[in-house]
Amino acid sequence: MNIDHIHIIKGDINALFHYPTFTLIEVNSLVCDIMTRIKDNEPIETIARDSKLKVTDIENLITNLSNAIPAYTHQEEFVSKKEKSINRITLHVANDCNLRCSYCYANGGDYNLPRSKMTLDTAAKFVNFCTAHFDKIGSIVFFGGEPLLNPKVIKFICESFEHLYKTGQINYMPQCGIITNGTILTDSILSLIKRYINYITVSIDGPQDLNDFNRRFINGKGSYVKIAEFIRKINSETNVYIKYEATYTSFHRQNGWSKSDVKRYLMNEFNIKGTIASDINNQHDSNIQDNQEMSFPEGFFSILTSIAHKVYKEMCPVGNNIVAISTDGEIYPCHMNNGRKHLSLGNISSENIFNNTDKYLSNFPYLKSISKVNEPCVNCWANPICGGCSMRWFYNEKMRKYNILPNNSLCESNKKHIENILLQIIRLRKDKTKWTKLLESLNTYDDYDYYD
Repeated sequence: MNIDHIHIIKGDINALFHYPTFTLIEVNSLVCDIMTRIKDNEPIETIARDSKLKVTDIENLITNLSNAIPAYTHQEEFVSKKEKSINRITLHVANDCNLRCSYCYANGGDYNLPRSKMTLDTAAKFVNFCTAHFDKIGSIVFFGGEPLLNPKVIKFICESFEHLYKTGQINYMPQCGIITNGTILTDSILSLIKRYINYITVSIDGPQDLNDFNRRFINGKGSYVKIAEFIRKINSETNVYIKYEATYTSFHRQNGWSKSDVKRYLMNEFNIKGTIASDINNQHDSNIQDNQEMSFPEGFFSILTSIAHKVYKEMCPVGNNIVAISTDGEIYPCHMNNGRKHLSLGNISSENIFNNTDKYLSNFPYLKSISKVNEPCVNCWANPICGGCSMRWFYNEKMRKYNILPNNSLCESNKKHIENILLQIIRLRKDKTKWTKLLESLNTYDDYDYYD
């Protein structure tokens, strides 16, 4: 056991967290004090004398802790992928939207660009780009604006991949998904969905009065009725997996609705699961995630999953295993970067991150930093359970760029936040019934802060 790999947490209860193995141990204040002094390189003889213990007592303590911590192997460092594969491509097929949601980060779907739709010519270039650069694509997510304003391009791309697969030119079929506002559903779009689409994420914020307060058509009319019709039709007439993404706002809170209330409503009304994100203009709402019986801090279930299953938590691998492509073929690290030309990783029709990797890694060194193998991340005790949105952690809005190092003040506050979650996990473990129920819920719970 490497003492340096133990992080000490002090509070109303005390804990030791051996972060390479995700081992969390509750200890009393005496053990906590002893381990703190050992980490500070104080002589064991001095610690024993001050604690009125024998040296052998402290040696036995160290031995017992070592026995409680399983063996582990070091994390592998970042290496370039040998297989030419990518997990997800978010494809903007429309820089336009038929809604004008009050909290839209994309300025009504146009990303502060001229309203436009991807052409069939660009769609053909996208297919060629994919076959030229990747042996496998996990999923293609059709995105906007509102992607169903441009169904002909979605159909063209799906048909193209189907043809390539059936003729043996590729040996895989990517999963195809749509992220939609759920207000457009013609017979031809329904047929397209039935044949080609594997999953749909639909935006809905809860019951009609709450949804329609923010999610309105251009003419000011609420969108709930159309969305409800969309969800019910997809559920009843297709086998497509459909989930929701709700935005929780101050209007919900003012009307006495918690995230848990929204979650229950959507399950009871439509029998669908999903995620709830806080409006970026109301970040004070984002520190609590509600569950049916208890309230949990943001990221609780993601960290609990890491601890329970010893799963390393990553930053969203923007620009590496995830990219977004605009209507005109520009490649961006994240769909939220669409239209920010200074962040472009090239174009599908010319030089780009995939055909001139060294140049773009040199110009955008953050692409390696988000793998958390550089200082200060690599030796940080929170490294294995810290992750989520790379833009949140590395992007500097004032400088209009991704930094190599994560935001320091955010890191410090997040580490305090993680410590509180670890102590909460210890408290919950003391009630075996609740703890067992909580672990069982991990199989069905949708967390809110991991890339999806």
